[in-house]
Amino acid sequence: MTRGHAGDGWSPALGGGATLVVGHDGHAGSDLALSTAAVLAGRLGVQMHVVHAVTGEDYGIDPDTEDFERVRDRNLVAERERITGVLAGTTVIWTYHEGSGEPARCLARFGRELDAVFIVVGVSHRGLFRHALSGEVSKHLLHEQGRPILVVPDGHHQR
Repeated sequence: MTRGHAGDGWSPALGGGATLVVGHDGHAGSDLALSTAAVLAGRLGVQMHVVHAVTGEDYGIDPDTEDFERVRDRNLVAERERITGVLAGTTVIWTYHEGSGEPARCLARFGRELDAVFIVVGVSHRGLFRHALSGEVSKHLLHEQGRPILVVPDGHHQR
């Protein structure tokens, strides 16, 4: 878990208070969801928890190579750097978490544990597989728990 305040570096944990959970998986749709969640967290005066579910995509392609875990570590560092970059202009207090397992279940678990006001996720139009997967996360979240879900479109269909 990494704690951050995008405006002035890392900060100590805050006690209590309302929270918002946002999922991030490194695609453009999740960047937009992260930006949207930061604006909402600021307006609502809540702390934001950014959750990345570590999946096979983080490990690279071949689990039999010696670099398998090194690739994962490098990808997770890049993920945290990307999140820090997206949040660089905000003043919202945020915390980064890495979870394991299926993304919707991971987000639901963090939402429950953190008693989140709601959970924010993005969608992607980077090909059929990615679109089906991102749609499945929001759909599964609706069935996994009772918190409100905000699904942020990636702007692909903007006019």
